[in-house]
Amino acid sequence: MNKLLLFFVLTGTTLMTAYAQAPKGINYQGVARDSEGKPIISKNISVRISILKSAANGEVEYSETHKPQTNQFGLFTLVIGQGTAGTGSFAFVSWAVGNKWLQIEIDPEGGSSFQLAGSQQLMSVPYAFYSEYSGNSSSLMAGQGISINNNVISNTGDGDTSSTNELITGASLTADKKLRITDAGGTKEVDLNTIANTDNQSLTLAGTTLAISGGNTVDLSSALSGSNQNLTLGTIAGTNRTINITNGTGVTLDVADNDNNSTNEIQTLTKTGAVVSLSNGGGAITLNDDNATNEIQALTKTGATISLSNGGGSITLNDDNATNEIQDLTLNTGTNILSLTNDATTVDLTPYKQSLTYTPATNSLAISGGNNVNITSTLTQVLTTNPNAGAIRIQNVGAPSATTDATTKGYVDTAIATAIATNYAFKTSYSFINTGGSFADSPISLTEDFDDFNVVGTNRFTAPSAGVYSFNVTGNSTMGGIPIRLKVTSGTTTYFDIKRQQSYPLASTVNYHDSIIFKLNAGDTVELVVTSTGLGERVDGFLFGHKL
Repeated sequence: MNKLLLFFVLTGTTLMTAYAQAPKGINYQGVARDSEGKPIISKNISVRISILKSAANGEVEYSETHKPQTNQFGLFTLVIGQGTAGTGSFAFVSWAVGNKWLQIEIDPEGGSSFQLAGSQQLMSVPYAFYSEYSGNSSSLMAGQGISINNNVISNTGDGDTSSTNELITGASLTADKKLRITDAGGTKEVDLNTIANTDNQSLTLAGTTLAISGGNTVDLSSALSGSNQNLTLGTIAGTNRTINITNGTGVTLDVADNDNNSTNEIQTLTKTGAVVSLSNGGGAITLNDDNATNEIQALTKTGATISLSNGGGSITLNDDNATNEIQDLTLNTGTNILSLTNDATTVDLTPYKQSLTYTPATNSLAISGGNNVNITSTLTQVLTTNPNAGAIRIQNVGAPSATTDATTKGYVDTAIATAIATNYAFKTSYSFINTGGSFADSPISLTEDFDDFNVVGTNRFTAPSAGVYSFNVTGNSTMGGIPIRLKVTSGTTTYFDIKRQQSYPLASTVNYHDSIIFKLNAGDTVELVVTSTGLGERVDGFLFGHKL
């Protein structure tokens, strides 16, 4: 059965931190269920937590994954902020900006094929993260020229009292080398001509003398003496070519091409008549023919001859009559003549015809061409009238002559056989635990112990035929008792019976044992339903049924 994950949050989010020294996170607890509402118990699952901006379908600001294990009720717990981070950082979630939504995705197999389980808006508790920074001025330190007083940041290093003239709105360098800067206080200009070109220097080489403008010179004669080196091309060995340098070590290159012509590597394929050629001396091949149409052949039939076009030959069938392969066998009941279509031969079955006759006067049964039998004693022994039963009774035909002969005398009345064939029974068990929810006459899942005619589904019994049915409910309930009852649906009409309810919490355990008889039509259904709003309420037991 394919499982669709259903998710139900048991507790709200809880802030784990109020100070920087404490671990940061949000407690989260939930129950994993399958498509039938059954908890996914004692299993490792994968959970992806995402914090969304502004709406339930908003941008993912932060995400992380967890691999918790469910308990025997399908319950799992985790701490948001302590999982394996995917997108963003939990420490930098902007709690103070806009609404935050919590999105839950789960893979019940513990992998990464996540299914959306639901989204919910985060309320006031997580925003304690923001208050840690915004409301605690002791965590903020003022730098040089800045003061913090009552959470107000002030600039103490400015020579004036205006905060508007610190913003530069424009800067430019003119053609006459003047730097102009514009802010709220106006435009200021700096003449750069006095320092212009001081950093522009040129290198020159005259003979062996290297000089820099505005600077010194260097004589390179000593460094260049005896340093002249020449490159030479060595011999070719296969695809290897050696390049040598004077007073140094040569290198060997692998060249796949022995010439220096890059154009002869490009070739063109052409076809002239039946000849296919490759350019640049690449050779040519001649096709068997130059007719592209004779590769396509057509199959035709003329009379009894089947032919293949383009000289493909032909074959002749034995005949050209497709109907004479089908023949019909007929019997003339008046003449007892058996004949075959498309065949002149016939067969007379008269010698093989026999008639069965009965003579009441002598109670004799006779067959033509054969013997006859007196059946007086046989009939009176087998069939007699039983007034008390209101029908025909089958008597014993006598003691069996052999061990196996008893099987031939095992006669059964038709009414008895019909009753046996339509009487059936079933037994199911049920178990309901309220792990958090509201249930109002909600069906309880049934588990088959046996079902003679396969009439019990996941949570209901369906009458296969009209008749009188008997049902029994047994079991017990914890925490003072939960209302359970049978829900009967006949056509568009629904009614209930066997309702059990105790005042909560009268007793720790309440036992149920009830039975009821319904007259049902074919297709009517019977369900066991429960009403519960209390967490942890439980009821277990059995539902029996049979047709009377």
